[in-house]
Amino acid sequence: MLSTECLALVKSQFQFTPVGESVGNLTVGRGRVAADTGTAPAPIFVALIENKIASGSLGVKECEKLASLFKIIEVQKIALVLYIDSAGARVSEGLVALGAFRHMYRAAVSASSAGVPITVFCGANCFGGASMLAALASKRVYSANTRFAMSGPSILAQAAGFSALDEAFI
Repeated sequence: MLSTECLALVKSQFQFTPVGESVGNLTVGRGRVAADTGTAPAPIFVALIENKIASGSLGVKECEKLASLFKIIEVQKIALVLYIDSAGARVSEGLVALGAFRHMYRAAVSASSAGVPITVFCGANCFGGASMLAALASKRVYSANTRFAMSGPSILAQAAGFSALDEAFI
């Protein structure tokens, strides 16, 4: 299944209903997942990180909304299905975006460590911080065309005038 089919599957299989306005590349909503035979479908949260602007990167506003979502799922113990098609943190927003990503990632680690079920469906791109976010999930589903890699160190090294392989950067 290709990433476009994967996104359509997430929306249909989990009965995705957006809640509130999208923020940049992020849309958050509710959904339902079939439980054991004979029981009613269970409510879940669904978050879609789509490649709409800046390669699907996560800026300050997206990270703040995701951090809130991770805190909610940890407290309420409600599963999260997350679709990720992203280049990671939006480095063009500078250190403030990297700081916001760090806070969001901390909330994600906390929710994952608390045992909240997190399932990630990977779109075409899952780079940098987005790949770290996907790695926290208890279950990952890759599209046939998913590219999954850690790209952050080379971007930061280049911005500092180094190569990620330079001894000065290491």
